[in-house]
Amino acid sequence: MKEKVFATIKILILIFAVWLVLTPNIKTPRVLAQYSWTDNIEIYKDITVEYTNLRTLTNNETFIIDVKVYVDSTSRIDLLEYYKLSANGTDFVIISNGVITLSGNTYYGLQPGQKLVFSVRAKPTGSINVGDVVTVGLKVELYESAAYIHDVAVVSVTLSTNKVYVGQTVNITVVVKNEGTSLLPESFSVTAYYACVDTAIETKPVTNLPMGESTTLTFSWDTTGVIPNANYTIKAKASVIPGETDTADNTYEGSIVRVKLMADVNDDGWIDGMDLTFMGFAWGARSPEWPNYNKDVDFNLDGMIDGLDLTLMGMYWRYIYSQVIYHSVPWGVVTYYVVTTSNSTVSNFYFNQPSKEVGFNVTGPCNTTGFVRVLIPNALLGGPYTVLIDGASVTPTLWGNATHTELYFTYSLPPNPRKVQIFGTTVIGQLQMAKDDSSLLSAKPYSVSSYM
Repeated sequence: MKEKVFATIKILILIFAVWLVLTPNIKTPRVLAQYSWTDNIEIYKDITVEYTNLRTLTNNETFIIDVKVYVDSTSRIDLLEYYKLSANGTDFVIISNGVITLSGNTYYGLQPGQKLVFSVRAKPTGSINVGDVVTVGLKVELYESAAYIHDVAVVSVTLSTNKVYVGQTVNITVVVKNEGTSLLPESFSVTAYYACVDTAIETKPVTNLPMGESTTLTFSWDTTGVIPNANYTIKAKASVIPGETDTADNTYEGSIVRVKLMADVNDDGWIDGMDLTFMGFAWGARSPEWPNYNKDVDFNLDGMIDGLDLTLMGMYWRYIYSQVIYHSVPWGVVTYYVVTTSNSTVSNFYFNQPSKEVGFNVTGPCNTTGFVRVLIPNALLGGPYTVLIDGASVTPTLWGNATHTELYFTYSLPPNPRKVQIFGTTVIGQLQMAKDDSSLLSAKPYSVSSYM
């Protein structure tokens, strides 16, 4: 017996679980308005109540309301000759001779200035005569119809500028709109992002946005710490509200912002004489109205090109944004070093002697161009070399001397890491080395910058 009870309980739990999974979108309709009142109604005298706060629509728009009418249990419904709920001159809820009927129970297209009207009339019956007063209790609920559409959208993203130096601020103006047909306002949040792999800048709330209305939000993106010499796509995304099915317009992708290395006026990755030349052309400008003013050399954005801007350039003089990493490759008693210099993040370095190969991954801001210089000891891995990026061949630029070869190449950066493979023709272990050569191979290269 107990086993049958337990089996039944298990079946009921399973049915309930399946019901929860298969009915995720079931929701209780939202109440738009409630009327509950008791009227002392004189027989054959109309009682009219106008609901004037129901939201009206602009021309050529439509919305729907479902209506429920209740008569209080203590009331005399038989005393009612009719009870009407009307809009646009059309009655769609009627109590006639004590019987509640719904003529369609919806209405459409309430135009500006029109009102929703309740009307009540009592009738004489039995000993109640014309002019007598009776008491009737009524309740009306206006529910949001299932036909309502919940839809919020980001309609525009505007940037204060499309080009900044690292550390400067970009103001982002986002316009969102309630494009649904629900009579109740919508509340949601909006987040601004940069990069194609969404990195949040800031999130702001939108509270009680009425149907058909728009609102404007302003976000500030401080580019301090952002990798320079890269393009960043700005987008805004509105959170999905309950019941919303059209979510494609919740996201809006705006323009691209170019983030430059501070003082890199010509955006070539170096701070050098070319940048100083641009400053020379604009030198002495006292305001943006001066004909020789150039915003690109107004590093502190004070409207003047002067010693403060020159000082900032001096702080970055001859600087290039890159990372130098010495990757050690122990072989017997000797340690070799493969050196990477890159504006990308280099990771997962490896050396594979049987395949005559070194490799690593590169990552960085997507939709940008990365570069890497790879300095390889000739005794560890000798050329000619073949370079593959994600399996596709690229042609590097080569420099070299008797002990080392440097390979330089560029690549575009998608959201995911890219795999770099460099294959040589000769490899350590296949060469007969003289003992007096080992000291050259165990040391780090004298200067990485001499190859840059």
